[in-house]
Amino acid sequence: MSTKKVIDVSIATIRNYGTKHVSPDGFIWGRIVRAVDDDQIFQSEVLYDGPVNIPPGESRTIGVNKRLTVHYYGQESEGHLNQMLVFQKDLKQRYVVSGNAEELWYFGPYSEKVPFDEIAGFQTFTTLYNTTEGHKIEVVYTVNLVSSN
Repeated sequence: MSTKKVIDVSIATIRNYGTKHVSPDGFIWGRIVRAVDDDQIFQSEVLYDGPVNIPPGESRTIGVNKRLTVHYYGQESEGHLNQMLVFQKDLKQRYVVSGNAEELWYFGPYSEKVPFDEIAGFQTFTTLYNTTEGHKIEVVYTVNLVSSN
């Protein structure tokens, strides 16, 4: 027996919670992946394609909304693999030091995982990312359950 959920996913805001100017450059995706292996991607949508400049203490509304469908089959079989939602990032910060351009990767969880059975109603998930040089951002993801059967 198969169950599926249709969901709308987005990034509500990216907030600079540090003291340095930030402009995260790169991508954040909403993806439907295999529940036991998030390298097996079934559906992928870009939610953020930066850079976006954010002064300290400010936030930016991203406003990209994408629709995804996630499936659950119970017992897996060929072509019927259980799925979950993940938000994955590939972000770096560019900055200048003594006239030289430098680049640092944002670290924090690569995948913000939302298992199938935890998708219910309207939800927000807040994830913190930062660099080794004190660039700090808070990303607020939203998930809205559109339909379920």
